[in-house]
Amino acid sequence: MWNSRRVKKKYNLDDRMNILGVLISPKGEQYGFYVMEDGIYSNTLGKIQSEIKMNHSIINNYIVFARGQNAYNEFVKRAMDEEKPLNTGHKLKINH
Repeated sequence: MWNSRRVKKKYNLDDRMNILGVLISPKGEQYGFYVMEDGIYSNTLGKIQSEIKMNHSIINNYIVFARGQNAYNEFVKRAMDEEKPLNTGHKLKINH
């Protein structure tokens, strides 16, 4: 596991980004990860999704941990928006 500081330094990412780090699978696959609290603000949720869209070519796979059903539902609802779907072309896992 890499913490957010290491990820941001390695990939030259903005210090203000919400990414919490990278998890590395036994097969060596890297997964950027985020944790969303149940009362997540809409603008924070949008920022997380924008970061994933913007950086999916740098970090291919992502895991988003939702700490509550409302956060999970809101993330999925926004990710499936017909006008701006969250499509990375790689693995995106949402865990509740």
